[in-house]
Amino acid sequence: MIRAEHIQVGYDEKIVIKDLSLNIHKGEVVSILGPNGCGKSTLLKTLSRVLKPMKGSILVENNPIHSIGTKILSRKIAMLSQHNEAPAGITVKELVYYGRLPHKKWFETKNKEDETIIEWALTHTGLKDYKDRLV
Repeated sequence: MIRAEHIQVGYDEKIVIKDLSLNIHKGEVVSILGPNGCGKSTLLKTLSRVLKPMKGSILVENNPIHSIGTKILSRKIAMLSQHNEAPAGITVKELVYYGRLPHKKWFETKNKEDETIIEWALTHTGLKDYKDRLV
């Protein structure tokens, strides 16, 4: 589903990732491990189109990532950084619901399918007991 080919990523003159290739298949669970500052967050930002690689290419379902519309890409890839600030007063369940928004039409409201998917996500991430807590 996601393929990176010989990507180089950095900030201004500082290269963080020199030459990385990887394949992540649909349904596959991947862990990224390494010490602070080794490029884990930079890689995730690049794979989710927050950063553009200096060299190489990223393909999502064999399409260049930068050629895919934002809403369509949001249906396939989502990232929640550990450094984001959540809006005041939002619960864990409400935040998970935000992940459903790319799948909805403009004025479509939450429905039974959304509830089922939200419950599945909370259960599979071990967050069900926290769903009513503030983020």
